Amino acid sequence: MKDLHLIVAGDGPQRAAVETLGDELMGPRFRRLNIPRKKMPLLYQSADVFLHMSRDEPSANAYIEALATGLPIVTHDRAVTRWTFEDQAILGDVQEQEWVVAALCDALELKSEDHVAARRELVKRRFDWSVIATDYLRFFTEVRDRVA
Repeated sequence: MKDLHLIVAGDGPQRAAVETLGDELMGPRFRRLNIPRKKMPLLYQSADVFLHMSRDEPSANAYIEALATGLPIVTHDRAVTRWTFEDQAILGDVQEQEWVVAALCDALELKSEDHVAARRELVKRRFDWSVIATDYLRFFTEVRDRVA
């Protein structure tokens, strides 16, 4: 994808390998950033698509953050991502390079006001703190009632 720029946000034990490979494959179109959490919304707002390549991270806060900003999302298909995203992400096998490229191209087309609003509505409906607090209250009340 000749016009693609890749930003990897975060840090970890494989940072040197990621930076070497990114520089080798993409040159100046690649950057790895380690930015303060409070600045992440600015990064999301400057992106065109959120790509999450992990096959074993069960549920990332970054998913909800990206949805809340309205970004189209491409990530690995598994039960937890199907539950998290409902129909608001492109899911597939991130090990398949051709699929990832096609999914990124498709995601870049999902930027209309309706698409953005649907992603934000999912966050509001399922992941807003008031919704989560109500779910926790219901759960703890059920536990209390069973024990009592």
